[in-house]
Amino acid sequence: MIFSDQDLDGDHIAGLLINFVQSSWPSVLQIRPDFFQRFATPILKVFKKAAKAGAQEHAAFLSEGEFARWQQEHPDWRGSFRAKYYKGLGTSTREEAIGYFSDPEKHSISFRREGEEDDRSVELAFGADESDARKQWIADGLHAGELDYNKDSASLSQFINLSLVKFSAYSCERAIPSLMDGLKPSQRKVVHVARKMSVEEDVVHIRSGRSSSRRHTTTARRPSRRPSCTSRRTSSSRTTSTSWSQSACSAPAWLGATRTRARATSTRAPRHWPRSCSGGRTIRGRESCI
Repeated sequence: MIFSDQDLDGDHIAGLLINFVQSSWPSVLQIRPDFFQRFATPILKVFKKAAKAGAQEHAAFLSEGEFARWQQEHPDWRGSFRAKYYKGLGTSTREEAIGYFSDPEKHSISFRREGEEDDRSVELAFGADESDARKQWIADGLHAGELDYNKDSASLSQFINLSLVKFSAYSCERAIPSLMDGLKPSQRKVVHVARKMSVEEDVVHIRSGRSSSRRHTTTARRPSRRPSCTSRRTSSSRTTSTSWSQSACSAPAWLGATRTRARATSTRAPRHWPRSCSGGRTIRGRESCI
């Protein structure tokens, strides 16, 4: 039984497990064609807007395509309903999980090996020597149908060619920078959020790819710098003055000659020095700030 998210990343996890067993112990699937089962949970649920938290859903969908068809049948659904997307298994509440496991047969689908065609499909999706054929497989899969998780069983070929192929296409979309701006979707989201923050102080450079020399800039906020101050240490032989930056207080005199001399060349105040103080105050007879 495979427990994974109901989205494309969950399909990838299921495909990796199938490939692992099929390539390592192919006789297992020949002896037990229905060796693999997957526990399917809703990826989208529709609730009435007036319903309270924890109320029973109006409808649940095991795939985004199923939800899209429901939207076409109910074009004005937004006026009376609200949709909740379940990114992963952790999105479900305890009560929802109890409901799933109270009827496991309703949520279980069996992936069966029906012949050598299934073995070729797994090899096409994961084989190291099938890169050229895999490109055409991904191109054809963009317009493929969708696996019906409401059925009791499906062949390995159906899962590979209807579900896993969409993850492969989406993986390329996430990994290949766009020709328009040289950014991946994740980088474009970072730029969008940084611009929404309306930050003007510093500039952060984002590389668009490993081998690309172009850089795209956006702004990011950094904490304001604290004013620097000057510390003075008086010893029996001489007086030493040391400047410290990004510190709200200078070095306390009680640190001693050895430690102060060792840190005299530093440009950053030690962590154990007080971060804030007021001039003239003493702590346990020791001068806290000069």
